[in-house]
Amino acid sequence: AHTAYRPKDESIPGLVDSGLRAIEVFHSSHDEAAQAHYASIAQRYDLIPTGGSDFHGDGTRRAEFFGGINLPVEHFDRLVTHASQTSPAAERLVHAITARATVS
Repeated sequence: AHTAYRPKDESIPGLVDSGLRAIEVFHSSHDEAAQAHYASIAQRYDLIPTGGSDFHGDGTRRAEFFGGINLPVEHFDRLVTHASQTSPAAERLVHAITARATVS
């Protein structure tokens, strides 16, 4: 996680060969250049772009970024599809979240 904190781009091909399916593109510490860089890596290796605000709870470091980073819906949908196809538990969780979101 946090690809821009410790850039090790040279390790990505080996990680992909070992089963890596996603990479963090959207993060509260990424500037536009970092976001574009990791988006191009995601595209090159057919990885699912992921991301978030890095919020770990009230009163914690980076709390001010909660809700400030949005994963584009097309990437979220791709992540949900992949998760639901690879894990029965993930499929149940995705179903519960989706059902709750449609009620809200």
